[in-house]
Amino acid sequence: MTNTVINGGQVSQGAGNGYGVRLETCTGSPTFTMTNVLGGTNNNGTRTGFAAQGMSCTPVLSGSTVRGCESGANCAGVSCSNNSACSVTNTTIRGASGTASTTAYGVRCATSGCGRFSGNTITVGTLGGNGTTGMGIDIVGANPSIDDNDISGPMCPNGVGGNAVLNAAHFSNTTALVTNNIMRDMACNGVVDVVRYDKAQAAVSVLGPTIHSNTIQFTTCNGCPIKRGMLITAPAGGNLGAAGVVRNNIFRNAGTANYGNGYAVRENDASSDLQFFENNDLWAPMGGTLYVDEGNLPLLLVAINALTGSGGNINGDPQLDPMFHIPMTSPCRNAGTMTGAPALDFDGNTRPQETMYDIGADEFVP
Repeated sequence: MTNTVINGGQVSQGAGNGYGVRLETCTGSPTFTMTNVLGGTNNNGTRTGFAAQGMSCTPVLSGSTVRGCESGANCAGVSCSNNSACSVTNTTIRGASGTASTTAYGVRCATSGCGRFSGNTITVGTLGGNGTTGMGIDIVGANPSIDDNDISGPMCPNGVGGNAVLNAAHFSNTTALVTNNIMRDMACNGVVDVVRYDKAQAAVSVLGPTIHSNTIQFTTCNGCPIKRGMLITAPAGGNLGAAGVVRNNIFRNAGTANYGNGYAVRENDASSDLQFFENNDLWAPMGGTLYVDEGNLPLLLVAINALTGSGGNINGDPQLDPMFHIPMTSPCRNAGTMTGAPALDFDGNTRPQETMYDIGADEFVP
């Protein structure tokens, strides 16, 4: 399907579900190119722009625009589940494109769904004052490859519910490979964790995601609550082993005020240890916190690098330009590790360009 507009329509009464495209146990790889898809409009029910499920269903979506809804209680741009390894490239995906929603997702990957997502712009949209959940990409029980995307959290200028879950990216029960992405918050009057990793009960056997060579940006502001680059949690009473690999990432507070409410990384409790935390740049200036260990102990750089599985981390302004590139003078230049590093950066430049790998989604080209 090429150069086509698909609109899920409008339900005038009741809740119900609506889809722009729904592929259920399809066979093969139906292809959608330069297609504009809208899940539909109404104020109740669930609206999904593009949905696929089933092991034999491996759709390909490229160069397109997908929106979950213009308004609605529960909206998702793209949802792939039940072993559907959908592939999405160079596509603009938005959960809620119009007025404020209660719950909105850009992308949802569940029960072994999703294959490769690359070169996409993925956004949540706007949550209303009673908003409960806003996630750019939500990966639960699936193991996709997420590379070279611009992923942002929700906009919620009028605030949200007190227990709202607000993330650019959320991971649980997954070994997803996450590389070369820009992951960032948007203007939101709520507690935001740009990246959230919820360890599963089986974390001893599930290694967790590999989050490598990304640029993760959080933004403190006047009147705003806590903003965190990454939060790691574990189930209550879990006493779980270390899981999750975090290497060569920039965690940067880009705020202009209220710096003390900025946290680069926080472990929620004693079971939230990562397996590896190496060669990351933690920038939370002017009273911000670099790393909270086991839910209560703020650490400085020396103590962070002394943690089991940790080392090579730095604390310096990455000096990012508006397009998230680093300059020659950035402390992230030649400060990364080669272990597990991707072969290219988010511009397609070869890594490394010099003697060592750079930290973040960008590899400096001399």
